[in-house]
Amino acid sequence: IFEHLTRLSYGEISLLLNLYVFSQSLCAPLAGWYTDRTSVPTAVFTAILLGSLGFLVVLQAHTFALIALAMSAIGSGFVLGKIGFNTLLVDSSSQEELRRSIAGRAMILNLGSFAGNALALQVIEGLGYKPLVILLLAANFTLGIACLAPRIPAHTGHPTMKLGDLRTVIRNKPFLADSLRLFSIYVPYGCWGTIIPKYVIDLYGSKEPVRYIYLVSLCTLLGGSYAIGSWLAPKLYRWGFQWRWWTLVSLLCFCCGLLLLSLGGNRVLLGVAVAVFICGEILMTPCFAETAKTHAQAGKTGTYQGVLHVFEGGGRVVGSMTALAVYGWLQGSVLARFYWVIMAPAFLLFSGTIHWWAYRATRPASAGQVERTVTSSTGCVDADELEP
Repeated sequence: IFEHLTRLSYGEISLLLNLYVFSQSLCAPLAGWYTDRTSVPTAVFTAILLGSLGFLVVLQAHTFALIALAMSAIGSGFVLGKIGFNTLLVDSSSQEELRRSIAGRAMILNLGSFAGNALALQVIEGLGYKPLVILLLAANFTLGIACLAPRIPAHTGHPTMKLGDLRTVIRNKPFLADSLRLFSIYVPYGCWGTIIPKYVIDLYGSKEPVRYIYLVSLCTLLGGSYAIGSWLAPKLYRWGFQWRWWTLVSLLCFCCGLLLLSLGGNRVLLGVAVAVFICGEILMTPCFAETAKTHAQAGKTGTYQGVLHVFEGGGRVVGSMTALAVYGWLQGSVLARFYWVIMAPAFLLFSGTIHWWAYRATRPASAGQVERTVTSSTGCVDADELEP
């Protein structure tokens, strides 16, 4: 769109795309606070307004400064709408329902994304780029479906949020630990859509395999989401599986998928590598809502989600920038063929260290600590009298 409607340079266009992502992370805490301070319908209609104005400016403006403001507005509107709908989901679902609903959500989101991109391509080829911008502008108004959602009962005692409560959220140590777990697995996930397509293009000398890996990812998301969310997750929960363990399993899927990419010269192995990696995404996606559900008090769901978006965006940026920088540094050297053998263990070590810290920071007092405390205060006690 920018290449055909403006005279901006490649560097300016790249800056605009990064600004769009950056504005989402920067505005997410404020968007969450605004959702709690007002209501979900108000937040969604504000998102419609920001997105529509942004695309209208893109359609009419030709200067970098105005388009930069427009992209910031579009990014802010996107994260505001996302938090609004997620707040509806989290407040009206139990912890188990959040994991079970992943199949339906994944099917809707991925089929919608596929249909949207296919429609965009047809509009470009048949009508051009300006009609596509108008279509994107109009698409914002479909968010008005939020008015049809069941009303969530008003929370007593927390009718509004104060801006200062953001500090309370950030100082919540268990929430911070779970947020860092999410941050650590978004780092390897940052390779998807950035360095992975680049690596595949360089490996095969063609862009054609990129369509193949995205087709594999779509099929894996649709089939895997149902299998994991509706069949595997309920069984594991009945056997005592804890929701916090999903991030570790997701991390293993990401790193195994990246290691298998080293064998990606074969189409079958390339498909297996992508499928394993996408299984990590399937497991990771509900963790965002589950973390907010676990920690958010009544009336503060949006604020907690806003802070989580900062960790999510930060993890993706760190992972993408690190992977791209290392790949550029290794290109042309003997080590280039061992790229994923280097990156996957590095991601595993980094994320594993954060998981270890989060566990140490939030684990309850051990039996030994309880025994020392009781002994120091009351004298020697029988070990059988201690609570486990």
